[in-house]
Amino acid sequence: MTETVAEYLSFMVPPPVPDIPGPPVEAEPYPDDETMPTAKPMDLETVRMGLAPYRAQVEAMTKAATTQVVVDEATGKTATEMGNQAHKLLKAVEKVRDAAIDEPNTFVKEVRTLAKSFTEPLDAIKRALGKKLSDYTTRLELERRKAEEAARKAREEAQKRIDVEARTAGVEPPQLPEVVLPEPKTTVRTEEGISHQKRPWTYTVEDESKVPREYLMLDTVKINGAIRQGSRDIPGLKIFQETRTQFKG
Repeated sequence: MTETVAEYLSFMVPPPVPDIPGPPVEAEPYPDDETMPTAKPMDLETVRMGLAPYRAQVEAMTKAATTQVVVDEATGKTATEMGNQAHKLLKAVEKVRDAAIDEPNTFVKEVRTLAKSFTEPLDAIKRALGKKLSDYTTRLELERRKAEEAARKAREEAQKRIDVEARTAGVEPPQLPEVVLPEPKTTVRTEEGISHQKRPWTYTVEDESKVPREYLMLDTVKINGAIRQGSRDIPGLKIFQETRTQFKG
């Protein structure tokens, strides 16, 4: 760990005021050593005080950047200076932020790693038992459908015989009721709780070549990799250079 919450106030000093076009902007006064509070882990007020000196500069730079135009070499240099000032101020703010969250982040990461040795096997247990219950319910449903189909065919045969007898007797044949067997229970209740099966619609890919285009997605990672390797002609794509500005100072 490079910097702890207890140490990060050591570099929280008023940043220099950048040369922004327009009226000069003074940084907010920073508390002296006697009034500076003791850093506390995850103390938002301490972090707020560490960032306070930058607020006026950020606001002034925002206004200046909004009105800045680039029409010639001189204004281009001005925009470059402003961009690098913003870049340096960004790094300073990030340093305050990172120092404040470094120790809590490390603690969170260690807790998650420790808990994972418990949560992963427990999740595996739930998945395994859930699959066994789902498989059992699926087998019951398959047997129900088989029995229902057999009962339907038996009903059709019985109805045919009734229809023949009714015609012979010259009367209207009665209609046998449709066969509907009860579905298997999907909820199991115990003293510990319940388990419940749902049957949402899902899918597996059988033949990707037959899947309509609207359901497909471009592999942007592969495309960008091919462009970096020199590909300039990919059917269906327009490959071009896009101007992007980076600031280094």
